[in-house]
Amino acid sequence: MRVVLVEPSPTAADFVGQVNALPGRVVARADSHVTVETLDHLICVPNQSCPTNDVLVLVRPEAVRLTVTHGGGPAGVVEELEYRGDRVEYRVRVGVTLVIAVEASLQRGRRIVTGDRVGLEFVEQAVHLLPAQAGGTAVPEDIVPGKAQAALISSI
Repeated sequence: MRVVLVEPSPTAADFVGQVNALPGRVVARADSHVTVETLDHLICVPNQSCPTNDVLVLVRPEAVRLTVTHGGGPAGVVEELEYRGDRVEYRVRVGVTLVIAVEASLQRGRRIVTGDRVGLEFVEQAVHLLPAQAGGTAVPEDIVPGKAQAALISSI
């Protein structure tokens, strides 16, 4: 079960729940990490064997951290939020991409509301890379991650 949740294949990622499937490009490889450009910013993730440079960056919503101030990472605007009992689900627009983030409802001192500009941080150990489809945009714009991954999986 750990392999399915921690190192998912596209089919497994779709099966176990929502995932942000972001278009990316590997720009550097080192022994311990890979540098990927996604959402117009560079992120470093633990080294993974991905044979291509064009990748899908898979990040589960609970591995996306929202920050009130944004430093050098991606930033966007909260378009929508939904309270779901003990957690809050945020839909954040970063350019043309919609990113889903989930956090415990009591975790934050200052409440984030619709229209707020927020920074995004990814939990490095929870980021996974898969080869993107050849020739074309990896994620159709304006599709929430649950639906985007189904479109991506059918095209891989």
